[in-house]
Amino acid sequence: MERLFRHRKQQLVEEGTIDSSLFNLMDECPKTVSFYLLSRREENRKQYLSNLSYNIFSLYKNSEQNMREIDKHQEKILRILKNENLCLKLKELNKGKENGS
Repeated sequence: MERLFRHRKQQLVEEGTIDSSLFNLMDECPKTVSFYLLSRREENRKQYLSNLSYNIFSLYKNSEQNMREIDKHQEKILRILKNENLCLKLKELNKGKENGS
């Protein structure tokens, strides 16, 4: 369980880095950044609700799966934030969410 908490702590550090970069983009493309943040909140709610449907014995396994999904997403957004044309790249990332995917 301790490993899970350490891993989550690292994710929160990376999330802070992502948030700083997104904050810097707010003037350039506020609608795109807002949509991205709202879609992340929606994903967090889905993960929370998925944990409610598991019994206590599956909770740890499900939490690990959720964290792997967060890792994949954070890797993707961190790659995007290292490129030029950030607003365009972020908008492309949002495309799947805008279409209900």
